[in-house]
Amino acid sequence: MDGALAYNRAEVDIMVLDSKRRPALIAEIKAGSRQLPEDLEPSIELLRSYADRALSPFMILVTLSNIMIWRRDQPAGEPLCTLNTQVILQRYMAYSDPTTAGHLSLRIAAKQWLQDLILHWHEGNPPFEEEVGRIGMLDAIRDGEVLIGAPL
Repeated sequence: MDGALAYNRAEVDIMVLDSKRRPALIAEIKAGSRQLPEDLEPSIELLRSYADRALSPFMILVTLSNIMIWRRDQPAGEPLCTLNTQVILQRYMAYSDPTTAGHLSLRIAAKQWLQDLILHWHEGNPPFEEEVGRIGMLDAIRDGEVLIGAPL
């Protein structure tokens, strides 16, 4: 996608609204083979612009290998938390090969994981609940709602 068009896009892959229906988290999915740090920079910049626009405190970039979480108010750079995407895919997408998941599969798995963090609908504790709790994300999304293709 052309960079200028990407910045004008009207929706994000996933948005979590908090209990007061304010954006608490913006997530973008980056499927594909080019996932070296330098390849992800444009996606991270785009994600930060979306979070700024929506005033969302948390932002997540989901790739086939990692789920990277930042706070909007932190300086650009290393994420607060980096989680293994394969753990999420194996739990919520057991019927497909997690190493070849495409954009839609990643988006569905991320949505299910976020819903599980909020509602605890799946058996047992959601993966990485403790890690996202430590950085304050769990409190931010508590009693929230997960939206797919949410408008900015």
